Amino acid sequence: MGSGFENHAKYGEGIYYHDANSVFINLFIASELNWKEQNFSLKQETIFPQNGQMKLTVTAAPSQPLGIKIRYPSWAKSVSVKLNGKVQKLNNLAGEYISLSQKWKPNDIIEVEFPMELSLKPTNDNPNKVAIMYGPIVLAGKMGTAQMNSPAPYSDATVYNDYYKYLYHVPSDMITSLHLNPQNLTSTIEKLSNETLTFKTKTEGIILQPLYDIHRERYVVYWDMIHD
Repeated sequence: MGSGFENHAKYGEGIYYHDANSVFINLFIASELNWKEQNFSLKQETIFPQNGQMKLTVTAAPSQPLGIKIRYPSWAKSVSVKLNGKVQKLNNLAGEYISLSQKWKPNDIIEVEFPMELSLKPTNDNPNKVAIMYGPIVLAGKMGTAQMNSPAPYSDATVYNDYYKYLYHVPSDMITSLHLNPQNLTSTIEKLSNETLTFKTKTEGIILQPLYDIHRERYVVYWDMIHD
C-alpha cells in the first residue's frame, strides 16, 4: 500500500550532511552532531513543528573556519537569524541555504526562526479545491466517528483484500466545503492552541489539526472553497 512506515527510522540520516568545509542542516529535529573528522560538534534544540524556532549551540570546534549552512525551506515567507544575540543581515531566498562561515568556538549560539503561517495548497486542476497548511504541515478537519461500524476504522484482517470492498458508510451530510478568505486566512480560521496546533473555522466551527495527529476517526483534507 506504499505506507512508508520505514521512513520514520531514516530521518536521522538526513538531518546533517557535509562537504569538505561545511555542514548542512537539512531537517529541524532536536539532535546532536559530532563531526569527528573536523573536531566539530553542535546541539540542535527545537520543538518544530509546534513553532519554527531552532537553537544551534556549538559544543566543539576546529581551529580553522568552518561553514554552517541552514536550509531555508520553501514554505517560509521570511527568516530571522541571530548569532550570539546579534541579528544577521541575509540575502537568501526560500529554497536556498543560509550560509554562516567563521572560526567557531564552543558556546557560540545560532538562533533561527521561520515564522509559520496559514496558507492554501490548491489541487493542480482546480484552484478552488484546497488543502489548508500551517507552515509545511497539512491540517485536516476532524469529522468524528458517525456511522463507523465495527471493525472500522480498520479493515477485517480475516477477510482477504477487505479494503477493496469495504463499506465506509460516509455520512451524506459530512462538511467538505469551507468559507475561506485566501487573502486573509486568519479572518476565517482562528488558532486555538500552540501546543497541539489546533485551529477552528469561524463559519462552520470545524476543528483543524495536523493530519498526523488525527486517528480512528474521519477527516477531510481537501475542501471546496467558498470565497469570503
